[in-house]
Amino acid sequence: MEADGLTHTLDFQLDIREGDPSLLTDGTLESRRVVNEIFRLDKEGWDWDDIKDVVVDRSDHVKNTTQRLVAKATTPLEEYYGDEDRKYGRPSNSIRELFPIRMNHGEGYERTLKIVV
Repeated sequence: MEADGLTHTLDFQLDIREGDPSLLTDGTLESRRVVNEIFRLDKEGWDWDDIKDVVVDRSDHVKNTTQRLVAKATTPLEEYYGDEDRKYGRPSNSIRELFPIRMNHGEGYERTLKIVV
């Protein structure tokens, strides 16, 4: 394997120093609502293109964040429909746990890494 093809993912906790941390909780709850709505509409037989338009219009997130959520939620749906044995089952639309917000680098927030020695 070539080193050029490797990707490293950073895993870290947010350190919120300004603003209201409860907004992050609200955002993750809205993310869960959006994903559950996508699964519900799919279960009702909606076309995926129509689901995307409706969900993006109804979301409290900015448009591109909701589009990222739609892309993330369609992955388990594609796996469900692509699995002829149906061994994984349809994604549930009644999950209550928080869902991570899908952010787009450089759009509306700053990511910085502060190294303390």
